[in-house]
Amino acid sequence: MPTPAPTPDDPPYIQLLARSSELMLAREIAHWWRAYQIEQYCPLTATWLQLHGLLDDKVTRFYENTNVSAFIEQASADFLDFLPAHADSITRSISRFEKALLNVRRGEKKEYEIDWELNPYTVLDALLNRRKPDLENSRGRYITSVSDQHPEFFAVFKIENHPI
Repeated sequence: MPTPAPTPDDPPYIQLLARSSELMLAREIAHWWRAYQIEQYCPLTATWLQLHGLLDDKVTRFYENTNVSAFIEQASADFLDFLPAHADSITRSISRFEKALLNVRRGEKKEYEIDWELNPYTVLDALLNRRKPDLENSRGRYITSVSDQHPEFFAVFKIENHPI
């Protein structure tokens, strides 16, 4: 994250601080800590973003463009909400699935349905093993139902004869 350039009207101590290597280090540590927390609370989404080299950028954009809660549980939920507006369809599906799963596991009595253009089992298996999924051989139309009514909190349904 770049340090804002001081203006000639800024007091001398602000001009000195703006060029400080210590400030830059503190900013890097803050960014690292924020990304680490997102990885811990949003492991599926964070892994997907990491595998595609997008995690740092998405975390930076989230913290720059959002009034982020100091509580990581809320910040992570807000991060998952932030992504669908700025993401491709697969990232949207993963983040919506993860948010629904977190809500249901916290006791929410609601059913969520998430559309997928890939087989969710293929995607989830790949993410749990920290590798990219085979996109070409897992294409199709699927819906995951996330609810406390399912034994594993979710069920996957393939929608037959539905073009992507």
